[in-house]
Amino acid sequence: MQSLLKREHQELETDDAANDPLFAAVKYISRTKIDIKDALVSFALFRDNAGRFWPSQNTQFYVTNYLENFRQPSRNWPYSYLKALTTQKFAKVVVENEPDLAVKLRIAHKVD
Repeated sequence: MQSLLKREHQELETDDAANDPLFAAVKYISRTKIDIKDALVSFALFRDNAGRFWPSQNTQFYVTNYLENFRQPSRNWPYSYLKALTTQKFAKVVVENEPDLAVKLRIAHKVD
């Protein structure tokens, strides 16, 4: 039983972003969420007359693919897409797809 727990603990350690080969050039820092202002500007969201936030034609392809998994904004829930772009999970998507933007947004910093 202890060996099984040890193995699970080792697997959890290897899942850490710092040990992932994908993050060889970029490393996470403590702030892993994106500010709302940064999300609006960096990912080209626009607001319609009902106050809902939608991706525009200038929004990056990986962002629109990510947002397909979330509920579409409505008058009752206008911030569903905006809130999805401020999560830690989306921060990891940004680091995978645009490491330079992740550094600019202070989600990550370059490893020397």
